Amino acid sequence: IMVDCGVTFPGPDLPGVDLVLPDIRFLAKERKNLKGIIITHAHEDHYGALNDLWPGLNVPVYASAFTAGLLEAKRDYEKAMGEIPITPFKAGDRINVGPFSIEGVGVNHSIPEPMSLVIRTPVGNVIHTGDWKIDHEPSLG
Repeated sequence: IMVDCGVTFPGPDLPGVDLVLPDIRFLAKERKNLKGIIITHAHEDHYGALNDLWPGLNVPVYASAFTAGLLEAKRDYEKAMGEIPITPFKAGDRINVGPFSIEGVGVNHSIPEPMSLVIRTPVGNVIHTGDWKIDHEPSLG
C-alpha cells in the first residue's frame, strides 16, 4: 500500500519551482504489487500529487468524503485529466487492501476528517499517525 501522495513546497534552493512531486519510479516498477493508496487527510503535503501521479499507478484510492470532495474540486480547478475513483471511508471503518486490514482512527488536526491508520499485516501491526495536534479546545469535536 501507499499512504498519502503529497507534494512539498520548495525552498530557496529551487528558484522558480512551485511544487515538488514525489519520485514514484520505484512504485512504477512495483506496480503489480501495489494494491491501493490510502489518503490520511486533505492537505497538499498528503494528497496534492494524486491527480498528477495516479494515472501512472491506477490503483484503488481510499479517503474520507471530505478529502474526496476537495480532490474533485482540485481536479476541476486544475483541469486535470480523468477522474480518480475514490472509495470513501471514515474513522472507525476498516477496509481490506490486499493482505492489509486498515482501520481509520480519528485524530484532531486543522482540517476536517483527518485520520491516523492502524495497518494490520500478516507479520504485525503498524500505526501511521498522519498529522495530528493536541488541541485542548478543538473546534471540530
